[in-house]
Amino acid sequence: MQSSFISSYTPSLMPQETLEAIFVQRHHLVEHLIELVTDSCTSRNKHFRLLVGMRGIGKTHTISLIYHRLQAIAELEDKLLIAWLKEEEWGVSSWLDLLLRILQTLAKEYPADYELTVLLKLDAIYELKTDEATQEAERLLTKLIGGKTLLLLNENLDEIFKGLGKLGQQQFRAYLQNHNLLTIIATSQSLFSGVSKKSLPFYGFFTAEHLQKLTIGEATSLLTKIAQNQQDPEL
Repeated sequence: MQSSFISSYTPSLMPQETLEAIFVQRHHLVEHLIELVTDSCTSRNKHFRLLVGMRGIGKTHTISLIYHRLQAIAELEDKLLIAWLKEEEWGVSSWLDLLLRILQTLAKEYPADYELTVLLKLDAIYELKTDEATQEAERLLTKLIGGKTLLLLNENLDEIFKGLGKLGQQQFRAYLQNHNLLTIIATSQSLFSGVSKKSLPFYGFFTAEHLQKLTIGEATSLLTKIAQNQQDPEL
């Protein structure tokens, strides 16, 4: 077996084969989250999960595996769209800004289906006033999703919510309520006021999954898998 690239800080850059080869501990969690997404695609139930854990605990590795495994499920091909807002997607400053990021991500993920439509529509949206642009972006997103379900993979949700502010969070929550089209798996380093403060729109909205540190045995297993993958018997 040829050794492959392993990223210490950006697992999303790694191929699925490597992610799978060195995966430990969270097999049941990944399987459970995939089941929830499948349920969201095949029923009116929509699930919203928040993976909580310190930096470096494996949140992006987990999200990456969910993304790749869902892409490989043939039964979901005509039912599921995925917009993965990665760690570098910070800088969201309003609900309109988040909408535009989602639309741009869909255009990049599904260029044959959406790229031309999104690019043409965005040119027009940028010419509108904020309220009108927001309404038009919402209509465009709803139209693109159609009869499918959109999975948002949101990394660093706390940073996104900070940028949205209370008004943006209210608009986001209203869209989710008015259009039963989205399911969300998000990550954060800790619980934050946007999901834990009673006066804010997303209080109690997400089910939190607190990621546990590796045990000594699991850490040993991880190092063993890395050594095998890298063909490094000395390690």
